[in-house]
Amino acid sequence: MTATLQHLKKFELALLAEKLKIKHPAKLNKPALVALIQEHLRALKEPLDVLEYPELSEYYDSAGESEGETDAEISGEEDGDESGEDADSAGEQEGESGLQWFSKLRFDKMRPASSQFSFQFHELLTDVQSNIADVNESIQDTLSTIPAISAIFYALEAYMYIIQPFFSFDWSRRPYFVHCTLSHTQLISLLAFWGTFSFCVPAVAAYYINFIRYDLPQVEIDPLVFHVTKSLLALFVGHYWRPGLVSEATYVVKDSFGRAKFSELIRHGLAFAQLQWALNLQQWPLIFGITGVILCLYVL
Repeated sequence: MTATLQHLKKFELALLAEKLKIKHPAKLNKPALVALIQEHLRALKEPLDVLEYPELSEYYDSAGESEGETDAEISGEEDGDESGEDADSAGEQEGESGLQWFSKLRFDKMRPASSQFSFQFHELLTDVQSNIADVNESIQDTLSTIPAISAIFYALEAYMYIIQPFFSFDWSRRPYFVHCTLSHTQLISLLAFWGTFSFCVPAVAAYYINFIRYDLPQVEIDPLVFHVTKSLLALFVGHYWRPGLVSEATYVVKDSFGRAKFSELIRHGLAFAQLQWALNLQQWPLIFGITGVILCLYVL
């Protein structure tokens, strides 16, 4: 019966679970979701209407075929048992009439005890094959989700924005094989700027809009709104935000004499982070955001 539900895509299974009012976590993989729906269907007293649930037509067809096969197997086993008993009784009557002192032990019905020292190598190979197939399917289900793809995009952004330009690795100089050209203030500015405009602001906007509309009750952040907001912010930061050169020159002069204010330090950190965004990331945040929007439109 599971094969009739395996042909459905994961988002179709999620929609079917919502129609059946089955509560499940959003990160549930496809095999677990199939098992959950199948368990719910088995617990029902009567089958559902196929016109209302056309996805379950093949499921109930296969269920009827499997029940017919089991009934035929049971009747065949009963007929075989009856014929075997008749043959045994006939053999016993012939034995009693011919040889009264002949042993009537039947060794063909005795099953040998299962040994714990057998290798059972074929079962090991079967288990390994099935486990590899399950792991492969779970990995595919995990990597095909929108959060997994977003995590890959964020890893690429972190590498291009911070690691590649300012970090160098020399494994021959242990234990100091990592060299960084950034100061603590610059590193904090880069992390705060990138985290704010690439994740925090889109997450807050997506959470607020999803909270108002309540279109996706199973998730707290609308992924489509998240990636749209991220794309707009990437367009704004990369193309329309230009820090003032006069304020930067003023900060450099004041900092050399140790008279820079905290507000000027904040403005300098924002300008430095925006400049590195334009130089290192360039159009990649916008490309990643548009790709996320396309994936959300395809999945949702």
